[in-house]
Amino acid sequence: MKTFRSALLSLGTLACVFPHVNANLKFQRNDSAATSLADAVSYGGRQDHTGSMSMSGDETAVSFSGNSWKAFKIDPYEVKSHTKLTFSAEVTQAAEVNAICLDVDTTYGNQKPRCFAFGGTQNIKRDSNFKLASYIDVKSGFTEYDIPVGQYFTGTINYIALIQDKDRGKSKGRSTIKDINLLEGDPFKIDVYGTPLEVNVVSYGGNQDHGGRTMTIGDGGDSITFEGNAFRAFDVEYEILPDSILQFTVTITEKSEVVALCLEEDLKFNQRDYQCLAVSGTQDVGNDRNFQELSPYLEEGETYTYIIRPADYKLQGPYNYIAFMNDKDANRDDGIVTLKDVKLIDPAPSCLATKSWSFTFDECTSTNLLTSLETTFNSECQNTENSFDVDVFQFFEGDISGGIGKLCDSAYISMSFEDITLEEEQFITEYFDGGTTWNDEVDEKGQAIKASAARVKFAYDNVAEKFQISFPDSHQFKNCELRSAMCCFVADRQANDNNGNCADNDCDDADPADNTDLCLVNMAKSKQSSHVRDGYSIYPDDTEGAVHCHGLAWGDNNGAEDTFKGNNLFYVSMYDHMYTRGYVEEVQGAPMCGCIEHMPVVSRADCTEVDVDQSVTVTYDKDTTLLTATATINDFEFNACQGADNTNNDLAAYYQQLVNDGKATADEKENFDKYIVGENNCNDAIASFLNTKGLKVN
Repeated sequence: MKTFRSALLSLGTLACVFPHVNANLKFQRNDSAATSLADAVSYGGRQDHTGSMSMSGDETAVSFSGNSWKAFKIDPYEVKSHTKLTFSAEVTQAAEVNAICLDVDTTYGNQKPRCFAFGGTQNIKRDSNFKLASYIDVKSGFTEYDIPVGQYFTGTINYIALIQDKDRGKSKGRSTIKDINLLEGDPFKIDVYGTPLEVNVVSYGGNQDHGGRTMTIGDGGDSITFEGNAFRAFDVEYEILPDSILQFTVTITEKSEVVALCLEEDLKFNQRDYQCLAVSGTQDVGNDRNFQELSPYLEEGETYTYIIRPADYKLQGPYNYIAFMNDKDANRDDGIVTLKDVKLIDPAPSCLATKSWSFTFDECTSTNLLTSLETTFNSECQNTENSFDVDVFQFFEGDISGGIGKLCDSAYISMSFEDITLEEEQFITEYFDGGTTWNDEVDEKGQAIKASAARVKFAYDNVAEKFQISFPDSHQFKNCELRSAMCCFVADRQANDNNGNCADNDCDDADPADNTDLCLVNMAKSKQSSHVRDGYSIYPDDTEGAVHCHGLAWGDNNGAEDTFKGNNLFYVSMYDHMYTRGYVEEVQGAPMCGCIEHMPVVSRADCTEVDVDQSVTVTYDKDTTLLTATATINDFEFNACQGADNTNNDLAAYYQQLVNDGKATADEKENFDKYIVGENNCNDAIASFLNTKGLKVN
């Protein structure tokens, strides 16, 4: 069991005498002086024997010698979810347990937990009566405590009880506790349609809410942080209407299994389908009927403000709770998450939609457009009830990222792979799997690639640097979550091009130039390409033969590398490698080209980026409500990637540069490194993969 954090404050020795054996206890209620209603009485029945108690002259400090359990009756105090208990204590001779309890009566153990231990030699970690504060070192002076008792129980208390338990050597043990204060911390607040409401925090999900360390309310009540497993609910009545907006901010400090916000009618989890909106976690909830996943799905260290229309998620009507879960069944004390600025909003119509505006950029990115829109909003929408975030949400009808992406794409004349090659969709799909005559034939025994793929040269000369080529939607390129794609070639079909070892009359088993080490193929990652449900092949100690891998990557902000990723894929796969060099065919069990997640695990890959000189104009006409984007491409080049630390033509280094530029996250790079593992790391990658299969490498 983890302990509370507390500050150590050396106050020296207590400079007062203890003349009273029986007296009322003076303490603080919300920083105001209060006095117990009667002298101390025994607490815990027969637990109280042998020891003695004395009080300071001002009756604010109690000292114990030997085994002693005492309780002071007080005016009833309502403990709420944000109630705190503060006090100072010192131990000058060790006892078995030193604790302070808040109870309804003098019967110890009826309500659990009600006692907060701060010292002692006895192991009580598994005793449900106690929560452990940080323990005092004997003779170390006074320690100040600030315990959020309201996160462990709520309800009325009638007694403050003090325990010094010493069953063996009952006369031993010396301690003092003083300056007891019961007070209210900041309550957590939820803004319900413009009215900030203080809410109680209660347990949610029955036995799901267990373990964990602490719950801390901060930022004046606007944020709440959970450390460890916690299922909690905020009691607030509200109604979700068709246009209602829910806004909240989540920070993942330490990743858990599932982090989700739920709209609930009661405190029972798992009673209704899709009530919970998952925002982070290691556990796959894609097929769990309790959850809907929001985007982005947060990694450790990330913060995001979600703005959603619950009705879009089929969440509508009256509710009694907003619940929040930090689910961590394994290692229950792990996982740290903060929920902040929870708001239910009745939005006004978009102010931006009532203004005409026009912006010109050198790149149509979400950052550029939102910055310009915010400037317009701040200067022309001062009387709207909406915040900028809500107003732009209204303008793009609930899909800001998708709306900007579609807008930017609309600036370009776009053509598909089928359009530029005049081939059928099935041909293009099979090509990226390493099939079709483009991959299977050898020039000297079939039609030369320069003839059979003549349209590739035409597309390069007339399309690739002038128009947008749309990214293919074939299975190899579904869900490129890491925003990276790669081709790996194992054969050379074309002679006399100064690439690979295909030579006249000797191309049947020719190899491309070897630029990587092939580590392993996980066929479960590319079932439609491998045509098997599961399987793998491993290549230790450079046993695979020649393999040539080349890739591309793009950022998360609609930049040129994203807009023209289809152009880049065309250049890398069809023009630069197949048409120019004659590189073809796939590593068995994987596609020839695909999202990095579907490809073989390799040590490295070459890399191409696009450099585009362009201007993009975005215009909105309030009278016609027409939103348009137009682009002019002045210059377009395919170049070797300029990576981090001046490492060029290297896919991993380029991905790191995206991280450095804020276009990808460190967590994404960590996942990327599972597929491009680095030089001399294949054996470690193989061992790690086999470990997931329950196998070990000797």
